Amino acid sequence: MELTTPTLAALAAVVVCSVGAYWSPRLAGQSQRASVTMITVVRNLTLALMLAGLMGDAGTTTTVLAYGLLMYLAGVGAAVVIRSRSLPGAVG
Repeated sequence: MELTTPTLAALAAVVVCSVGAYWSPRLAGQSQRASVTMITVVRNLTLALMLAGLMGDAGTTTTVLAYGLLMYLAGVGAAVVIRSRSLPGAVG
């Protein structure tokens, strides 16, 4: 599997949906939403790595690692934004 534009677009869509769990109206507080978001990020990468291991293809593993990088960058970025908005005196 190559990292083509459609593949990267699909990876980005999954990342956005996973990190978007933070804005779920069914979750009570900010801490609960942040926890669910980070758990979703880790769970998705774990499942993807497990499936890549079963396939045994180097290209698939590379794609999953690229997905993991995107997922962690988005997760950390979201955590920084969430944290900065919860600090006293923060603008936004």
